[in-house]
Amino acid sequence: MQRERLLKLLIVEDEANTRGLLRMIIDWSTLGVEVIGEAATGAEALDMMEETPPDIVLTDIEMPYMNGLVLCKRIHESHRDTAVVILTAHDRFAYTQEALRHGASHYVLKPLDKSRLEQAISEVVCKIREQRKLLSKMELTYNYIRRHSPFFRDRMLMELITKGSSKDLIETLDAVGVHFEPDGRCSLALLGIADSGSGGAAEKYMLLRNIRAYIEENYAASESLFVLDDGLDRMVLLTCSPQADLAGLCTQTSHSAEDETRSRMRYSVGDPCDSPSELAVAYRRTRDMLRLEIIAAESIFQHDAAPSDGRTLDEQTRDLLLFIKSGLSDRAASLANNLIQQCAAQYGGSLDAIKMYAIGFLSRALDTLTDIGVSWMGLITLAAPYSARIAKADVFSEVEKLFAELTLALSDLADKRRKQSVSETILRVVKYIETEYSNTDLSLKFTADKHRVNASYLSRSFKAYTGKPFSEYLVEFRIRKACEILRREEMKAYQLAQLVGIPDPNYFVKCFKKIMGMSFQQFKASEK
Repeated sequence: MQRERLLKLLIVEDEANTRGLLRMIIDWSTLGVEVIGEAATGAEALDMMEETPPDIVLTDIEMPYMNGLVLCKRIHESHRDTAVVILTAHDRFAYTQEALRHGASHYVLKPLDKSRLEQAISEVVCKIREQRKLLSKMELTYNYIRRHSPFFRDRMLMELITKGSSKDLIETLDAVGVHFEPDGRCSLALLGIADSGSGGAAEKYMLLRNIRAYIEENYAASESLFVLDDGLDRMVLLTCSPQADLAGLCTQTSHSAEDETRSRMRYSVGDPCDSPSELAVAYRRTRDMLRLEIIAAESIFQHDAAPSDGRTLDEQTRDLLLFIKSGLSDRAASLANNLIQQCAAQYGGSLDAIKMYAIGFLSRALDTLTDIGVSWMGLITLAAPYSARIAKADVFSEVEKLFAELTLALSDLADKRRKQSVSETILRVVKYIETEYSNTDLSLKFTADKHRVNASYLSRSFKAYTGKPFSEYLVEFRIRKACEILRREEMKAYQLAQLVGIPDPNYFVKCFKKIMGMSFQQFKASEK
């Protein structure tokens, strides 16, 4: 076993005889100590320490110019790792307190007692070695964590988005470089492979690694983005930056991957979260939507029965709930037929077991649709008769027929609620434009953030509802508002442009002519 190195000790004593005596009476090497020098004054000791810092200083208190207590204080200020042992002829409590207050480790009374001095030095040596072993372990731990911090960070982030947040977890994440904004705003998206061509799991794994490297290289730093692997052939994109455009990033990444490989990508962007505690719910919803997009894509499944191939009853049940929730009536009806037949096969044709499954599914469907805002009373009104009829059914074909009808009815309810929700959102956005049109910051993303919806979703829904893209609708509203103002009072183009939220007067007059069919000046002349 490797022998521990000797600790360096400096003797500080104004009397030469005492310094010589200290060297002679103690077997320093046995204590694990090497005397590296002697100093006659405190000032001389400090100069020597600058050249060769000792581990221990053994000093007298009574010395000219700078006594041992002052020296102890100076050492404590500039050499905090150096231990100090005080020699004193004063057995007074005040001296002891002051010595300890200035950082002394021990004090030994004069006249010198060899055994007491050896014991004091031995205790100091043990304490120093224990502290250094602890520091060494801490340094090893720190270096290990620093080298592997991305791994630990990713593990903790996945815990955050799958299990929820806690104060300790947020503080630990902050220590490894994940800093949530004071308002806690954050958002996530999921990116998955719908079809990796003719390759298998290995090709999919390598493709995901390449996509992750692409995102980290091109976006991670600028978007304050963390790219995680959820272990299920999906990547989680998490950002704490309210400016990050996850939808745009996912679109660009998907196009790049599809252009360079034979793979088809799908992504789902979650709603913005007001705090990290909401991420777990957002992750589950985003995960379900991604699964729905992958399952429902025509390019993946060439016939309706394909989703049931090789899938468990519970997996298909979750898929059916997603179809119903999204109002995909045709897909829901097709899967419902396959599902009830697989249920019959799994339960050996037991009619009671099949009926129990159907009624249990109805209960889960009610919870699912309640979550998206479908009226509970409306659901009960629909579900109660079906539940009673399924319970009374005498043959399998009747249960099969009722289950298919129920699936369609639930899908229709979800579709109506989704359309109602979209209408309510767009109406709020239109009202918002009417009141905030003069705000020069008004944009699609600005409005989406204000209404806590995804910008891509708002863009699609707004155009579908109004027949015009958001930006075109906004400019047209501003120009028509400008016309209203111009009919009431005389204004120059640059004044009016500012008033309706278009800071560039040249752009304003171009838009004016395009929308009104005449120039700004012609319109003014026509209104006189």
